[in-house]
Amino acid sequence: FTFDSSYTLTATAKTGYRFVGWYESSACTGTALSTSASYSYKTPDVGEPGADKTIYAKFVAENYVLAVQAVTDSGTGGTVSGGGTYYYGTQPTVTATANTGYTFGGWYTESALTNQISTSASYAYTMPDVGSNGSTKTLYAKFTINSYTLTLKAVTFVGTSYVANNTTG
Repeated sequence: FTFDSSYTLTATAKTGYRFVGWYESSACTGTALSTSASYSYKTPDVGEPGADKTIYAKFVAENYVLAVQAVTDSGTGGTVSGGGTYYYGTQPTVTATANTGYTFGGWYTESALTNQISTSASYAYTMPDVGSNGSTKTLYAKFTINSYTLTLKAVTFVGTSYVANNTTG
């Protein structure tokens, strides 16, 4: 690069990150030279020939909200935990605990419960890129009410023998 020349610097953020600004300090603190990802930089006279100048691009991980919701066919099937604010790529653990009389049926990415991502009640979910900073991703825990078979037997004694009628329901 030569003295008094202009160069266009371009910063491209990776998935899950956003560009913050161009800085002269390696700590990327203080006032940014520019907050535009495309920056026209004019080289100053930095002194002796060979005296280099370094410009730093600052990127930060996007911050997303993870919401967890219990879905059941009737009643209150259980409780869920693990929701919160997390950075892209981190792995928060979500946990589902079935109430008495219910069974946990998996973690899903939509409320229609068609895209199952785990059958484990405790699941380390990797935060995806869900859009702009602060966007929300919701996971759904499926709970199903337990069903049982009850067999009734009616016994009628006639003399020394009996007649049994079975009813199942």
